[in-house]
Amino acid sequence: MATNDVKTIAPAKRSDGITDTARGSVWGGQLVAKEIPDFFELVSRGRLFVATIGTAGVAPETTLDTTPPFTLYNPDGSGKLLVPVYSVVGYVSGTLGAGSLSYAYVPNQTSEPSGGTALTVQNCLLGNAAGSGKPRTGSTHSATPTLLEPAFMFGAFAGGAESPKKCFDYLFGRYAIQERTAFVIQGAPLGAGTSPLVMLGLCWAEIEKPS
Repeated sequence: MATNDVKTIAPAKRSDGITDTARGSVWGGQLVAKEIPDFFELVSRGRLFVATIGTAGVAPETTLDTTPPFTLYNPDGSGKLLVPVYSVVGYVSGTLGAGSLSYAYVPNQTSEPSGGTALTVQNCLLGNAAGSGKPRTGSTHSATPTLLEPAFMFGAFAGGAESPKKCFDYLFGRYAIQERTAFVIQGAPLGAGTSPLVMLGLCWAEIEKPS
């Protein structure tokens, strides 16, 4: 194989937005396979973040109200759109009621929701700083959230001898959280169960607002 052939099929590092020819194989086909994992470009630029309620867990609640168990707030002046990438739910203890955890949002939240607990933001480029998004649990919002869609559907679940479960939802970029808007995860509707506790987590990208 000639040296030029090796260069033709090898991965190449280029500047953003460059116009270039497609890579071809030595057999004449076009190479279209990804060279890097799905989220790596966002991670490498320090634009992907994650926050999770701690291992003590939180009650998922049973209906939409002004103190949801998980909130991601985009503050005024951030200059960013927050784009949820995926959400996760982990079981901690108690008996979950049957029903749904849902996505909802609160528009025109002019200041960060009050009270509750601020969650620690981890930059997925580990060791880098947090971004603009403000995740919280149990904070008070200015209005009852508006329902978007159900995210996780449960039957009654009590752990123990039952099969372990991890709930994961990839959002495919279908929502973008504008400034002064809160995105929430909350039981809606979800049965009361018996002292249910779960961990809730959200991964999001922070993208510069288009001018």
